[in-house]
Amino acid sequence: MAALILPLVVAGCDAVLIGRELLRDDTTSAQPLEVEGVRALTDDKFLYVRPTWSPDGATIGVSRNMESQALMGPAPSEWDIVLVDMEGEEIEGLPPADTKARMSPAWSPDGRQLAFVDYDGQVNRIIIYSAQNGARRVLNCATCDYLVWSDSGDSIVAAANLAEEVSDRGQFGIVELDQNSGQVIRELVLGEPFLGHFSLAPGGDSILITEFRCMGIWQVFLESANVRPFIDSPDVHECDPAFSADGSKIVYTVYSPEERFNSIIIANADGSSPQELFRIDGAGIHHPAWSPDGTRLAFVYGLLEVTAPSFSTLYVIDVPPELQP
Repeated sequence: MAALILPLVVAGCDAVLIGRELLRDDTTSAQPLEVEGVRALTDDKFLYVRPTWSPDGATIGVSRNMESQALMGPAPSEWDIVLVDMEGEEIEGLPPADTKARMSPAWSPDGRQLAFVDYDGQVNRIIIYSAQNGARRVLNCATCDYLVWSDSGDSIVAAANLAEEVSDRGQFGIVELDQNSGQVIRELVLGEPFLGHFSLAPGGDSILITEFRCMGIWQVFLESANVRPFIDSPDVHECDPAFSADGSKIVYTVYSPEERFNSIIIANADGSSPQELFRIDGAGIHHPAWSPDGTRLAFVYGLLEVTAPSFSTLYVIDVPPELQP
């Protein structure tokens, strides 16, 4: 592991070993899901992670690893970002750039800009890409990853290593940057267990985050720095929390190590009234993301490992009216 947050050092649940039963003899793609209301958007051997919807719901941005089949796992320098047109299901990559890897796309609230992490082989930096004319701006943040825009669009919140020595993993935390100047607005150290993806609550007062083993969800209040358990069952592992756009619902994944099932759960924003959207045997569902109107979820299904061949398929599923925000 390099001394910063790198593409497949997507800690969190991405580091969990997912069941080998997903491997197939004839291909290295995931078996099709036989679940009512799902639609596959990709069909190849590549690894897709962390989809994110554009504010108008017309496009999904997702990180894709083109060299994910190596015995040692996905190549850290082969991450790129592709845009999936929901109308025609066309997949288009961002224009070529002189860079090692690009990942963690995040749309601005007005949909005019796409922020993403760019890795040059040594450090990360944040790129602000104009969806209108292709112009790019750079924000220097050597260890930033997992980007989220504030509601106002004035700042970007990211996970980062906040230590002076990047080898000090005890200083992992959250940083908020002015999206114009790149100046640090605030920093919050959470510690080594909390390196990973998070979901920012609408209004920006708190986040939901999982510790790196993906065994429970925590809530962090950004002003007070108070960290409290949010959803943590002793029988199953909860991961991948995401707020709906209006903040009234959350979605997360559950994996049962004992019964060997994986499911998507929808609950109220406070974690109450959890209901299972669907369940499959084995493991492999990750990274659910709400459409802006709350009627659909995007997620990935496949084999996600750090040090072994990996692949996944990007899916969309309709959310029943009674579970919608």
